[in-house]
Amino acid sequence: MIDGKPALLLFDTGASTSMLSTRAAARLGILMVPSVHPLEIAGFGGVRAAGLVMAQSVDIGGLKARRFAFFTADLGEQNDGLAALDGLMSSDMISKFDIDLDMPEQQLLLYGTVGDCRRPQTVLGGDLYQLPLDPFDRDKKLVINVGAGGKGFKAEIDTGSNRTVIYRRMALDLGISPADVRAHPTGRMEGVGARPISIRSYALPDLEVGDLTFRHLPVEIADELAPRQFDMILGTDFMKRVHVWISYSSHTLIMQYPPLPSPKAPE
Repeated sequence: MIDGKPALLLFDTGASTSMLSTRAAARLGILMVPSVHPLEIAGFGGVRAAGLVMAQSVDIGGLKARRFAFFTADLGEQNDGLAALDGLMSSDMISKFDIDLDMPEQQLLLYGTVGDCRRPQTVLGGDLYQLPLDPFDRDKKLVINVGAGGKGFKAEIDTGSNRTVIYRRMALDLGISPADVRAHPTGRMEGVGARPISIRSYALPDLEVGDLTFRHLPVEIADELAPRQFDMILGTDFMKRVHVWISYSSHTLIMQYPPLPSPKAPE
């Protein structure tokens, strides 16, 4: 609920800030905050102009906030998936909590932070694999170290992307021929940026994530429109293979594999 009205937001760990579409902001009756300087947002697909609005109240499953600022922009011009949403919920809204992200069961649970990562063992059980998050990412994006082809890379956990992507420089570093990288695109992807990105499908022979190795992982090869701190994106197609626990407070990502259902949220 935003200012007492229902809104549909996508939980997007790849977004630096929460945002609303201009259409949703108008429907919710939220007024624009004047800005001296032009505002922009950057994401998959490049950069687009943005504004700023201030909601008086936000209520997400009982989690309440007062006077919460959202960026606002025209979303969904070329992306039907974004067009069906009112906006994106980033870590700026819930990073004070530990997050049980159960993609196989389509469930998101928030827990008060404990900092020592013992709660996942108590709540999840099963086989758990712990990885440190990059502590230097000021935007609180979920960046981890991974391995492929005997080399090390950085991957972003991005719940806003429905596909796993490797950027062109990583593909070339893995020895994929320039001709294959530049092959005829097999599709395109759109994000919050203004431009669609051409992609080429590929099966990654191996991807090492902590102590886990995933074989013949379907990925998309894509060009970058701006320099990034990471080499690839692990999208929701990957996260449906595992059960993820995110602890921003201790800079830790925990994966349960094989995934088991989370406990049911209390009524």
